Amino acid sequence: MKEEWKDIQGYEGYYQVSNRGRVYSIRSKIIMSLWTCSWGYKSVAFHVGKKKTFTVHRLVAMAFIGDIPPKYVVNHKDGIKTNNRVDNLEIISKSEDVLHALRIGLMNRDNVPKGENHNFAILTQKKANEIRILKPYYTQKELGKKYGVHESTISDIIHKRTWNYEKKIC
Repeated sequence: MKEEWKDIQGYEGYYQVSNRGRVYSIRSKIIMSLWTCSWGYKSVAFHVGKKKTFTVHRLVAMAFIGDIPPKYVVNHKDGIKTNNRVDNLEIISKSEDVLHALRIGLMNRDNVPKGENHNFAILTQKKANEIRILKPYYTQKELGKKYGVHESTISDIIHKRTWNYEKKIC
């Protein structure tokens, strides 16, 4: 693939990105150093006014594929987060991204964080067990308010659609 360069939107005249996933500083006349962020993606920092950090795969996709709609992500087709060539990238929905990760083996249903190990968990297993114990005495709305979750979450816990582990804590 012949390397092509395009200006980065909002940084025209300062930085460019290539279809091979490299970033060029027009002012310094250098290929910029990239680092791997904690999520495993190659990243770069721009210094125009305020310092701002970007992941390279998103810069490549925006320059060569197009805008990334809200609730969509840039997917690495081969599953390698550091392969930022434009022919390895696609813009897909978050649910398509999860299905892709499952399909190519980056994720399986057994290693998806569940319960209090999930990044967005509000409750703990102990609180879920308390909710089941308190159900006869309170409405779902009251329990939702008490535990800071929606009443539909309370219903899911009571009917063991979520937090359905047999682990007894209380």
